[in-house]
Amino acid sequence: GKDAPFLDPGSEIMIWDSEHWNITNNRLFSARFEKYLNAEAENTAADVRYQRLVRANEALETQRRAAQWNAEVTAQGTSLSKPGQKASKAEQDQWAMDTSMKRTTAMQPYVTRLAEIEALTVANKAKRELSEVQTKLEFQALIVQFFLQRRFQHVLMATQFYRAIFGEGDTTLKVGNDTQKLFASTTGMPPTVSVLDSLAREAIHDVHEGVEAYNFLLSKDELESATKRPGEAFAIGEFMPEIQTLPRDRKRLALAFTQQTNQLLSALEVKDYTLAAKLVHGFEASAKDFANSKAIAAIETAKTVSAMHLAKAKNAAVSGDRAALEAELEETTEIWPRNPALADLSTMIFSQTDVQQKALMDFDQLLSQHNYRQIYDDQFKYISATATVPKRQAQLKKVLADMQTVEMALLRSQEIVKRGDYAGAWETVEHAYKDFSDDNKLNQARATFTTEAADFVRTLRTAEQLEDKHQYGSTLAWYLKAQ
Repeated sequence: GKDAPFLDPGSEIMIWDSEHWNITNNRLFSARFEKYLNAEAENTAADVRYQRLVRANEALETQRRAAQWNAEVTAQGTSLSKPGQKASKAEQDQWAMDTSMKRTTAMQPYVTRLAEIEALTVANKAKRELSEVQTKLEFQALIVQFFLQRRFQHVLMATQFYRAIFGEGDTTLKVGNDTQKLFASTTGMPPTVSVLDSLAREAIHDVHEGVEAYNFLLSKDELESATKRPGEAFAIGEFMPEIQTLPRDRKRLALAFTQQTNQLLSALEVKDYTLAAKLVHGFEASAKDFANSKAIAAIETAKTVSAMHLAKAKNAAVSGDRAALEAELEETTEIWPRNPALADLSTMIFSQTDVQQKALMDFDQLLSQHNYRQIYDDQFKYISATATVPKRQAQLKKVLADMQTVEMALLRSQEIVKRGDYAGAWETVEHAYKDFSDDNKLNQARATFTTEAADFVRTLRTAEQLEDKHQYGSTLAWYLKAQ
């Protein structure tokens, strides 16, 4: 996560240099690479400087050869008249010294220029070699980056480009120790261009097989197995053409099945067994491979146990045992809150007018105070009291439905908190708070999660305030920061 990228496959969060990136929502590299493929030939300052080094070396070599030739010609043309044989030794020594000095003076500019040219040539050659090494390292980093982003087609193109450009046979990736350990632990091989190419091809094959299996399972009406396949393929290669070009109507088949299974889980969670049974029967008709045994067992068991407590409640009502009656009603309400048989039992339980009227008065008072939580906690009493009053029965039904929505939000938030995601828990209760701001339990959870996810909440609030002021540029920036 510091020197080399680290990917958490559970949350699809990549950590790199203390920054967190969601790889399923990172389209920046895709857009930049497509822009590169459609751009003209490179003419950036770096390319121009590199090409100038090549041309400069050629020009310097030409100058070096000219300077060397000039020095040789000068050395040959600088002789003085040699003294005669009768000249003294002193005259001959003086002649040799003058000749050498004249030659040295004439050749000095050419020798100096020749040394300068050779020095510049060596320096430019070193710069070219350094530039090539830097380019290779940057290209290798780009290939690794494409691989970690699951852009496997880009990996294949990049590895082919790399082999074409740097064809000396050295394909070992110059990466840090963390990345080397990552490849060694997952593939058992050192990181090379060939390894990345092979892994990318395998991933592309897996995505292709996953989409093909999805289409086949759809044709066989095996929705439960089919729905798992695009999720697996999407996790491997979100940007593959097979994923991106899958028709919307075929994707919505999986979406509809997923929504219905989530609805079934929610119905079982809040013990709405009437809706759960309806959904299970629907799955039996639309999804041949749906495993309904667990759901049916849970539904039938709850109905049976609830019926047993209702029978005991009837016996307690007949015998006048109010304590036993309330205990059995509480048990059956806990097991199956929306049991239709509760309405039938209420007629016998609240046969005495004063008891029923008292319950109705309490219900009306709590309703006027928006104290829906208390109504929900004592729902078995009000279910029975409103059984013969259609108007209040409808009001109670709405209250219970709303409170079940609140309870579902609270349950979901607690599950999210178990994963350590306080921002997600806050969002869950925040959505419910917009419609049910009077519920104390929801307010307590919201306050707790607001404290735990203070930075996230403050960022969203800032974005909302800027949006109200129509400062949309700043608004988008803050929403992006929150995301």
